[in-house]
Amino acid sequence: MGFWIQTLYWISMAAIAHAYIGYPIFITWLASRRSARTPPTLSNEASDWPKVAVLISAYNAEKSIRARIENLIECEYPPGRLRIVVASDGSTDATTHVAKEFSPANLVVMDFKERQGKAANLIRAIDRLDADVILFTDATSHFSPDAVKNIARHFVDKTVGVVSGRVCMLTEEGQSAEGLYWRAESKVRQAEAKLGIMTGVSGAIYAIRKSMFVNPGCPTINDDMVFPILTKHRHRCQYILDDSAVAEVVVPAGMRHEFRRRRRIGLGVFQSLPLLMDAMRTSDGLSAFSLMSHKVLRWMVPFALLLILTCNSFLWSIGIYQVLIGLQLVSMIAAIKGFVQKSSTRTAHRWNRLCGIACSFYSMNLALLLGFIDWVFLSRKVVWEPTPRPERSLLKGSKGNAIVAGPFSHDPSI
Repeated sequence: MGFWIQTLYWISMAAIAHAYIGYPIFITWLASRRSARTPPTLSNEASDWPKVAVLISAYNAEKSIRARIENLIECEYPPGRLRIVVASDGSTDATTHVAKEFSPANLVVMDFKERQGKAANLIRAIDRLDADVILFTDATSHFSPDAVKNIARHFVDKTVGVVSGRVCMLTEEGQSAEGLYWRAESKVRQAEAKLGIMTGVSGAIYAIRKSMFVNPGCPTINDDMVFPILTKHRHRCQYILDDSAVAEVVVPAGMRHEFRRRRRIGLGVFQSLPLLMDAMRTSDGLSAFSLMSHKVLRWMVPFALLLILTCNSFLWSIGIYQVLIGLQLVSMIAAIKGFVQKSSTRTAHRWNRLCGIACSFYSMNLALLLGFIDWVFLSRKVVWEPTPRPERSLLKGSKGNAIVAGPFSHDPSI
């Protein structure tokens, strides 16, 4: 009995260590041995550029849709080759009214009266679009002026099916909100993309060749994971991550909104697990290994943590496990302290930074666990309330100046 309990304990520990430490180190090392891809160069002839539809799924976005459309109108792209599409998912506010106030010929407003959820709303909008490339974004992000061009240029290569950009997260004060986890995650995604691997993209900025788009045919919340992965693995097409195509996203203050968002993502990942397992069966060995390591194993971490705690309770009489359960309890106490300090003031003290990391780790996995419970009882749920975000025009910089279209940071560590 004791042998099997110890075996389960160390398997669980190894799975967590591989998902968060071993795999990132391995994939980064492997990518370092591969030369970077040179982006294609297109002429100034409009006909050389693909027809792009920038698609926004909006629900009750009257506070942000005006700034979003203005930002897209200002983006650089050959005349007549870009269309801005606002698809209202049963909005009950003035979203469509505000969008229709704009007069550009390349703006299309689709006012769907029935709310079906973001993914279903995107699918019904795509069915009505005449474009070579669908560039997905949301109503609260903000593109750099050259973001559309930098995404679209890759589709000149007919083997490319999915392209994503880089996301810069800002606080409500206009400062960088990219913590340790996001910086590490960004590095892993860059390494995977260099190897032609895709395990997910950011919903703020990614594009799919319309002729390759795959309708999942089942309820899903996480469109930014399901749509690209299905496209990549059904068509065996190329995936490109272009760091020069930048989208800025404002992260609201407070952990409550972030926790709710992560819980919703948790529900979505378990919804999409059958699709992901199917993609793993039809992909090459390295891609399947990456999907298992980067996605599936991370989704299993909440259960591994519970299993470790349970096993420790049976192994309490063995000295080494007394130390290990003590360390686990210390990490939980640190997470609680991290929650308290995030709810009050933030400090740069090393211990407090460690508490913040512990808090982020445990809260993320608790949200995943609750998302799993939601999936058990609400497996077909696809509608949720969007995370409220401050209007971009109201952001304050470090000197108190309003940031309307602030500089885009190209931090090489991201």
